Amino acid sequence: MRSGRVLVSTVLAVCASVSVGAQQSQNTVLEAHRVKPKAGMRAQLEAGRVKHMAWHKQQGDTWTWHVWEVTTGPEPGSYIVTSPDHQWQDFDTWAAKMGKGDAADAALNLAPYQASASTSYWVMLADASRPPAPGGAPAKGTLTTYRIKQGKGGQFREALRTLKGALEKGNYPRRSIWYSLANGGPTGTYGVFVPRASMAEMALTEPSMRNVVETALGRTAGEAALDAFSDAVESGSSEMLEFRADLSYLPPSP
Repeated sequence: MRSGRVLVSTVLAVCASVSVGAQQSQNTVLEAHRVKPKAGMRAQLEAGRVKHMAWHKQQGDTWTWHVWEVTTGPEPGSYIVTSPDHQWQDFDTWAAKMGKGDAADAALNLAPYQASASTSYWVMLADASRPPAPGGAPAKGTLTTYRIKQGKGGQFREALRTLKGALEKGNYPRRSIWYSLANGGPTGTYGVFVPRASMAEMALTEPSMRNVVETALGRTAGEAALDAFSDAVESGSSEMLEFRADLSYLPPSP
């Protein structure tokens, strides 16, 4: 049981703030595109992305599109393009206005240089997240993805809610935003995105997250919450992301 607590303490302790949107009181939906460039065509793909974002600007797109370059993990050099803070009906509205033109421009400026591309939708979990104040995208980010054991989803969600309450009570300084995969990958998948101003922010804080949880809940209840989290997890994987402002699109302020 101790090894499980060490695992979750280490993972959650690096879950800090993320500025992909304003603080949320309700669940919102994030659209994500994971793109891998063809061998030797990174420069062409990035140039195509710049042209594609110029198209979004020309069309007066009101959505934000953040581009993150993956620097660690099994697919370094790939990209994740995200648009956060939507409701499900927003995708119908956007598609009716922008969908055909977006697809045509992407086929011209992006598709020739992509080895692979996939789309997924993630629901932000307001009852588990501790978002920061609104602000621009951080220089770096940590994305940790979890696969949950069959039948353990409820236990996992309850553990997240309990841990959030403990961290709030203990004024734990680091922040995190949790997501549940709604479509576009294996069921029972969760992710947490964490901002980093620099690599130095990978260092663990003192007091540790585990100490804060055990102080807020009491040692027995705190250990139980950490164990419930670990017990529900089948596997996990982490990646470091670097924000590419030069490839991103932010709509003009209203």
